[in-house]
Amino acid sequence: MPRAFRSSLVACGLVLATAATAGAAVADDSPPGRSAPSATLSVDMGRPGSEVEVWWLDEWNSPQDKVEVSSSAFEQPVRLSWSGRQYGGKARLRAAAPTGSATARVVSHGGHDVREKRFWIAEEPSVAEEVRHGLTAHPQWGLVGGVGLLGGCCLLAARMRRRPGRSR
Repeated sequence: MPRAFRSSLVACGLVLATAATAGAAVADDSPPGRSAPSATLSVDMGRPGSEVEVWWLDEWNSPQDKVEVSSSAFEQPVRLSWSGRQYGGKARLRAAAPTGSATARVVSHGGHDVREKRFWIAEEPSVAEEVRHGLTAHPQWGLVGGVGLLGGCCLLAARMRRRPGRSR
């Protein structure tokens, strides 16, 4: 009798485990009504009147979802388009937007999920923006600097090799 009882207990456990696994697989196939806990909204820092990049990454979104980001600092709401694994787009900041902190709001999953994110409107161009603009406006200077640095390193290495009094 104990052997039969043990066998029936194992069989019941297997049936329950299979049912729980099947139920979990069905639950994972249907998209949730809200964003994943790791979903993030990113808005680049910019000056009033400039364009900023806006990104929304949500592993539960699909390319067919419509995602819109709005802010009182934007000239108009921006509809993001699917780009690889995330949504992206550009928003123009209002020329009269006050500098400092602003809030962007994303609506996704057919209006079922709404999230907000703070971003900065800079008074002066950021260092990163200045560098990016400088490198894209005059790319030849980066090439000239790189070649000059490489040539200087070669000359230094050759000079160190020919130093008098050095044994081989």
